[in-house]
Amino acid sequence: MFLKSLKILNRGSIIREIIFHKGINLIVDETPEVPSKTSTGNNVGKTTVLRLVDYCFGGDGKNIYQDTEFKKQPNTFVENFLKENDIIIEIELVNLENKASESVLIRRNFLQRSKKIQEVNGENIPNNNDFDKKLKEIIFKSEVDKPTFRQIISKNIRDEKNKMTNIVKVLSSFASTEVYEALYLFWLGIDTNELDQKQKLSESKKREENFQKRLKKEGELSLV
Repeated sequence: MFLKSLKILNRGSIIREIIFHKGINLIVDETPEVPSKTSTGNNVGKTTVLRLVDYCFGGDGKNIYQDTEFKKQPNTFVENFLKENDIIIEIELVNLENKASESVLIRRNFLQRSKKIQEVNGENIPNNNDFDKKLKEIIFKSEVDKPTFRQIISKNIRDEKNKMTNIVKVLSSFASTEVYEALYLFWLGIDTNELDQKQKLSESKKREENFQKRLKKEGELSLV
C-alpha cells in the first residue's frame, strides 16, 4: 500500500499535514540561509516524520521525545506537549493498484487507559497485540500469528542507526532463528502457517528444558 498523508491533530484541528506523492518524496529545508552560517538541513523533522509514521504502525513512540543514546534524559517539553494537548497522529494508506478499494486510516494519540486512541478505520483497538494483528490482516492480508506486523515492517522504517546498518538481523538481538525463518519466508511470499506451529513447539521445548534445569539445580541444592 501507499502512504498518502500524515496529519498531526489537536482536538480536531490540523497542526500539520504532509501529502505524499507516488515516487520519491523528499523533505527539504526551505529555511532562508543566513550568509554567516552554513545550512546543514538538520533539525527540519525528517527523522521525526519517520517516527510518527512508525508510531501509527504500532511503535511505542518513545523515540519521538527520547534520544536513543540518552534514554534517561527525555525531552519532557515535547512529551508533555503531546500528552497535555491530546495530540493525535493520523496516517492514510491507499492501494494504488486498485482505485476502487477503500483507504486505510490509522489514528493514535499518546494517552493511556480510557483516554487511549488507537484506531484502524474508526475502530478503536486499545490492545497492542490486537492492533498489530489488525494491521497485518488489513495491509498484508494475513492472519497467521508469526511473523508479527512489527517484525514484517522492521526494514521499512529506517530511523535509527542499527536499522540502517543491520542488513540480515533486522530484529532485536533476542530474536530466535525460528523467528527469522518465519520472517524471511513471509517476505518471499511463502506460506508460514507450519512455521508458526514450529516456532510454538520450539518455544515450548525451551520452556521444558529450562524447567528441567531448575529441577536439576534444586535437586542438587537439596543434597548439599
